[in-house]
Amino acid sequence: MKKLSGLAALFAAFGLLTAQSAGVAQPDSVHELRDRGEGLSHAFGSHDLDGIRSAVADSILMGTGKGRYKRVSREEYIRGISRMFSAAADFQLARSIKQIGVRGPVASVLVSQVMTGTDVNGETHRIGDRLLQTWKKTPGGWFLVSESEIPASRGRRTKNTR
Repeated sequence: MKKLSGLAALFAAFGLLTAQSAGVAQPDSVHELRDRGEGLSHAFGSHDLDGIRSAVADSILMGTGKGRYKRVSREEYIRGISRMFSAAADFQLARSIKQIGVRGPVASVLVSQVMTGTDVNGETHRIGDRLLQTWKKTPGGWFLVSESEIPASRGRRTKNTR
C-alpha cells in the first residue's frame, strides 16, 4: 500500500483526495479549477488586475500562516496587489498547482509558488512558499474565496536576497 504524504493524508481525511491522485480520470471540475488557477497565475505574472479580479470572489479570507486571518473585499484585495506591483515593478510570480481536491461546490487547491522582485531599496528578493486555496463553484464558475500560507514548519518557504 502506498504511504500518503502529510498533506495527501489531510486531503484524504476530509474526502478531498483528487481523482488524479487516486489514478483515475480527472473530473471536469478538476480540469476547470486547474485552468482557473493557471489563469490566475498568469494574471499575476503579467500584472493583469482585471484578470485577477475576475478570479476572486466578492470577498476573500486571507491567512498569514501564523493563525491570523482577515476577510477583505475583492477591491481591497486588488488595491493591495496593485500596491505590490507598484512597489516592485519587476514583480513576478510563478505558481504550480500541486494538488486539487473537490467536494461538491468547494475545492481545496495546494499551490507552490516563487515570487521574485526588487524592492524600493534596490534589493532583489526571491521567496518560495506554499499556499492552501479554497475555491467555490457558483453559477458563474469557480472563484477564489480563501488563500492561506502553509507555515514553514509544514511547507517549504525559502527567502533569498542578493
